[in-house]
Amino acid sequence: MLVSPALGQEAARAGADAADRDVPAATRREPTVVVRADAPPVDAATRVTRLSADELLFSTRRGLDGALLVDPAFALFRESPAGTSHPTVGAPSLRGLAPTATARTLVLLDGIPIHDTFGGWVAWSRLPRLLLDGAVLSRAGGPTALGEPAPAGTIRFATRTTRPGELLVDADAGERGAGSVAALTTLRVGVGRLALEAGTERTGRVAGLRSDQRGPIDRPLAGSASRVHLRWSGTVGGVPFGVMVNAFRDERSAGTPLAGSAARGGLLAMTARWTGPRLGLVDLAIDVRDDRLETRFSRVTADRAAEVPVLFQDAAGGTGAGMRLSWSPPFRGVHAPVLHVVARAADGELAERFRFVPGPSGPLPTRRRLVDARAGRLSVSLADTMTCGRTRVLAGLRADALRRGRGTLTVEALDGSAPATVEPVGRRTRWQLSPWFGLVREPRRGVRLFARVEADVREPTMNELYRPFRVGDDVTAPDPDLAPERAVSVEIGGAISGRGWSVSASAFSSRIDDAIVNVTRATGSGTVIAPCGFVPAGGVCRQRANVHRGRVLGLEADASLRLAGTATVRAALALQDTALDVPADAALDGRRFPQVPSWRASLSLATGAPRGGGSRVLVRAVGARWEDDRNTRPLGGFVTVDLAHRWRLADSLLLVASAENVLDREIVTGVRADGLVAIGPPRTLRVRLVWSPGTGR
Repeated sequence: MLVSPALGQEAARAGADAADRDVPAATRREPTVVVRADAPPVDAATRVTRLSADELLFSTRRGLDGALLVDPAFALFRESPAGTSHPTVGAPSLRGLAPTATARTLVLLDGIPIHDTFGGWVAWSRLPRLLLDGAVLSRAGGPTALGEPAPAGTIRFATRTTRPGELLVDADAGERGAGSVAALTTLRVGVGRLALEAGTERTGRVAGLRSDQRGPIDRPLAGSASRVHLRWSGTVGGVPFGVMVNAFRDERSAGTPLAGSAARGGLLAMTARWTGPRLGLVDLAIDVRDDRLETRFSRVTADRAAEVPVLFQDAAGGTGAGMRLSWSPPFRGVHAPVLHVVARAADGELAERFRFVPGPSGPLPTRRRLVDARAGRLSVSLADTMTCGRTRVLAGLRADALRRGRGTLTVEALDGSAPATVEPVGRRTRWQLSPWFGLVREPRRGVRLFARVEADVREPTMNELYRPFRVGDDVTAPDPDLAPERAVSVEIGGAISGRGWSVSASAFSSRIDDAIVNVTRATGSGTVIAPCGFVPAGGVCRQRANVHRGRVLGLEADASLRLAGTATVRAALALQDTALDVPADAALDGRRFPQVPSWRASLSLATGAPRGGGSRVLVRAVGARWEDDRNTRPLGGFVTVDLAHRWRLADSLLLVASAENVLDREIVTGVRADGLVAIGPPRTLRVRLVWSPGTGR
């Protein structure tokens, strides 16, 4: 069975449609359209959450990351929306397998990874929400994810088929200046179709600190983002081709005048598919990308009346290129093998100014640090699905060659007080094998039993290796000598379904050897502390470091029931017991992962037809968690309620009203060493209009 990107599927459909575009409209048959996120066979051997296009477009929460919260296994590193957090916190995780904010869950759009080249985080605002056909959250990762590393599972988005002339406009306005406008249209271009989706949004102004801790210098958090997404698909010489172009920019304030961030990126991807009775099925995907992040860090005085710059990162980003070749030979029997070959290479850079001193017109930096680094990976994976009656056996093996190329780390004295120092960034190559095995048994219709074991390896990102960062007075330093993480996961579970209802559950265990954690090195005292540099009194010095092991034990369960009419209720629970295993450090040994609660739960109710009026209710409950690696700063649990209702005002016009955090709960997202408490957005009311002339969508 071949796992092929939806771009290739769309290209095949566009070619078929182009062939009969001259048929009279009265007799033309529209092609049957089934667009799906990539569906590897291992999905049958794990828990999977599937969300429809309607659930993504009309969720109770703003943003795609908010729409995915209906699954309690999903979370970002902090319990705050991606739009009001620093871009580096946008990395998702499934099942709590994330002792830091770095992504260990792979996110794909039409089979193409969309992670940042330098740091691996995800810019959720870049995804073409109006064009999406759905999302699949699969707990399986390892060598099953199209040959890409995914130790904590995959999130796969697919774009839907659009018809030439289709138009969709979505606009909303909310409290505190929030708002967005997005539009989608499709044109015939040459032998194919060109779908264009573009949008711009403002997240609104929300407080980042508790009211009793704010000072004259504090400002509301706010952000703005814009995106353009193009998808061309057609058939050239009998071969389906697809082209994807994606560009975005995302700017955010950090709560004070001098602090903030700006991220931008561009992605170009091309796919092609060849089929034949002797060839089998071959998919080729090629992508190039460029990602950049600018961040300004400052230090605020104790009375929060003034601030001074401490670190300006003018460029943290990189360019990358990748290729994936997938081949499914024309087997006719119980076996369904597939081969993936993946090659990726990236050049990264970091340019930052620091050690500011007073100047005639304001603070001036006296030092500049420049990092030039390279990374590459070659992966070859072979998987097979063997079907014997009601039993399927799945197995695979991936071989990785992980390489860090030569580079340099340069420190310059901008005031001429010292000569520049240049240190080489060493070259390193590692070889890894990652096997996986799955078993699926369906003893009768509606009953599925499954088991899965897999291993995977994750190379540290350039962000972890070379980029320092600050959260208030807490300073975290990189470590250029980090080793790769090695994850092993085991899962066993089952599902049963009937007419209008379903129940599923699974138990799992995951272990990360050489887990990368932000480890506390010392408490600040207003002096220079290696490796962090100057750390103010009340702050802490942390450094990214490999620890012996991290583990997660857990249980997931959900149940859904279709009530009278079109109403559906769904309840889901995720229990996860995390711990660090660090015998050499008693202060860390046995501690829970930072920002990962022991449980999450959700209860959702949806009524109405997908294209008509209806209501949605989402209740989320999150248990207590810890801010830091040593579990000294507790973060309380919370319960939120979100509501949304939509009315069809006309055949082509929908009105949607929604309220996030209806109970106006104060959600604590972080506690700094100096006692400052960061909070999430309060109750937010929004009104949307969705206009789709002639389609009734």
